[in-house]
This record gives sequence, structure tokens and C-alpha cells, in this order.
Amino acid sequence: MKKFIIYKLTSSEFPEEIRYIGVTTQTLQKRFYHHKYCTKNQSKRNLPVHKWMWSVYNKGFDVIITQIDECLENLWEEKEQFYIKSFKFGGHLLLNIDKGGNGVITKEKREI
Repeated sequence: MKKFIIYKLTSSEFPEEIRYIGVTTQTLQKRFYHHKYCTKNQSKRNLPVHKWMWSVYNKGFDVIITQIDECLENLWEEKEQFYIKSFKFGGHLLLNIDKGGNGVITKEKREI
């Protein structure tokens, strides 16, 4: 079974403010590289998380990726949803566009 990593994104300006929860089967470095790629390329910067990252970088701060959990393939959806719900309940202004557990969601797939 594949290992899934649950991670959070914060900024160096406000490290206690969690802004995004994600999941990956890649290394954190590879996943973060993709987030940065989308952030730095205007044509790819269509998700709220990437717009937020752009604003953080423009203010001279860094975005920080941190692993918060890992699990096997059969639990990743439940875990991601749990963390999104928990952090939202805790007052964090998450930029996730859905409740989690749906894989990669693009702007075009969002329900409006």
C-alpha cells in the first residue's frame, strides 16, 4: 500500500496560522515544488492557496510546508477531511476549496 503524507502550509510571517491542508504520495519537497511552480506562473495561479502564496512571497516572507501525519492508502481521505474540519473548527482560515478527500481538485472542477 502507498504511504500518504498529510501536510500543512503556513507562512513565516504568521507561522501559527495554518492556511492549507493537503495530501501527497510524493515527498514533501516535490509537492512543495509543484505549489511553488503554480504560484510563480500567473497562468497556473488560479487556486486560492497559490494566490495566497504569491502574496506571502511578495511581502518578503516564506511559505512553510510541514508534515502533520501519514497514513496508508485506505485512510488518506478520512484523515485529510478530519484535519481540514478540525483546523477550520479551531479558527484557521483555510484556503482549501472543498472538505478534502477528493484528490487533486482544480478550479474548473469546483462546484459553484
